[in-house]
Amino acid sequence: MTFLARLPELLPAPIQDFLKLSLHLGFTPVLVGGAVRDLANGSEEILDWDFEVHHTEGSETRWQALLSALRTGHQLTPQSHHVVKALHPATRIEWQFAPPRIEIYPQRDAYGHGDFETKVAWKLPFAEAVNRRDFTLNAMGASWDGRAWTLLDPLNGLAHLKAGELHPCDVEHFRKDPVRFLRAHRFALKYGWKFSPVLKEALEHMDLGFLSAHYMSEESRKSGAPFLFWNHLQSQQSLPTKFQGGILHPAQLEETYSRHLGAFGHSNAMLAAVFAAGEGWHLLLPLAGKGESETTVWRLRRDHILSLSGKVVEDFIKIDEELFRQESFATLCQLVRPPLAWFQFAWAKEVLTEHGLLWITEKPWDDKIDVRSFPPQERGARKVMAWVRA
Repeated sequence: MTFLARLPELLPAPIQDFLKLSLHLGFTPVLVGGAVRDLANGSEEILDWDFEVHHTEGSETRWQALLSALRTGHQLTPQSHHVVKALHPATRIEWQFAPPRIEIYPQRDAYGHGDFETKVAWKLPFAEAVNRRDFTLNAMGASWDGRAWTLLDPLNGLAHLKAGELHPCDVEHFRKDPVRFLRAHRFALKYGWKFSPVLKEALEHMDLGFLSAHYMSEESRKSGAPFLFWNHLQSQQSLPTKFQGGILHPAQLEETYSRHLGAFGHSNAMLAAVFAAGEGWHLLLPLAGKGESETTVWRLRRDHILSLSGKVVEDFIKIDEELFRQESFATLCQLVRPPLAWFQFAWAKEVLTEHGLLWITEKPWDDKIDVRSFPPQERGARKVMAWVRA
């Protein structure tokens, strides 16, 4: 295939050495997964180098010989399910490789992600080995014989890729992993791919009872557009109740999210978007990893900002007795304690500026204010009072 002709120039030198060593020891390395898909889709950059190494007379002894040879000059880290991650220390180039495997599931009605054991099967043909994968366009392989790359496409993944269609490799196997439900929607959203009729049927009848917030968060992050991703899921009747509840203005939240993602990371960029818009609080639990108590604190802070909108410092300079009775002063106390720590976020300053409250961040807080002469129940408010009048 013409797209495989680009592989030699894209392969990092350490991986080329790995391929030579594999062939020398009798293994046939096959590039698998997203790398082949992305190449076929016109990508000039491969982010994940994953190989399946086959051997007609494979054995544990031969496998250990390959690992032993690679340890010279490489750092090897065993992963789950017989996968090994290799790192070249000098260049920091890394890749993963594994023998052909079959997945064995226990007898039960519903499964969570990873509820299976793997067994190495050296004589398993590639055409059968790919049945454990999710989509046919991820089930293509590129085999290297030392002279040329050969496309392996037993499930017509290339045709599905050209048609922009997601199709499961094996329906029964697909339905046993709830994360594949999320991956289907992530790929559809990210690349504009449509679901095949077979996949539509499988998604509608998946048991998602063991779908966890961890993987919901991970897949939303990988989508690059967590709010659109969430709304995309709402069309599925099989979605568990705890993950239901669409949002009205996803594009607005995505804009804030993407603007702050580089500085604050996924979790806090989501918080910034939700906080600024006042919408989508229910997403902070499953998508951003924020607990209920933390989310409640942030909601209260937004309520306080809205209630104080437009107030200036002079609105809070009154005699002590009158100030203590003012509800707005009590709200201000809740907003600035603990002392201004959350105002260090650039996005918090944006929200305060929008509501005419930037002066709160511009007043320096003095932690050394001595309020020990006041009753304990008054000390917090007295500190805020001294801060306002400073």
